[in-house]
Amino acid sequence: MDARKIIYLIGCLLLVSGSLFAALNTEINLRIWADEDFEIAFEDDHVHLTLPAPLAGGLPADATANTTYGVYTNSDRYKIVAGMVNFPADPGIEVKMDADAPTGAVSVGVITWTNASVEGGPGEQDCITGIVPVTETGISVGFTLHCTGLPTPRTDETMTVNLRAILE
Repeated sequence: MDARKIIYLIGCLLLVSGSLFAALNTEINLRIWADEDFEIAFEDDHVHLTLPAPLAGGLPADATANTTYGVYTNSDRYKIVAGMVNFPADPGIEVKMDADAPTGAVSVGVITWTNASVEGGPGEQDCITGIVPVTETGISVGFTLHCTGLPTPRTDETMTVNLRAILE
């Protein structure tokens, strides 16, 4: 077999291996649980992330999406906890959430969910702590879909993040 045929076959194999992974479209639904002394609302309670098909031999780039939320409370010492309800994605996928805090409160930073952490993990995690009386809108929250290994080819996933406002 001559060198041109070998190069052609290698190129075909690389093309096929890259096309086996279809883009992963993920919808994250945000559900809010709060009592009568605390109000929180998202600009959009659904965020959509699309993990692109990788280049041959590599992992796909991260997919990101943002939304904003507003909060109102007259009470002291609230916190927001976040928990992933369902995580149907493969072991090679991580979902990260990074929520900014309203004035006077503290964000814990990035929360990461994986298949293993949702199945046997800590459940709800602190997201924002030290919320004092505040009225504020336009607070950013971002989501990242990250691939740590090549997942099984899928096209659609739906995940739900519960956000609960509770007294500290």
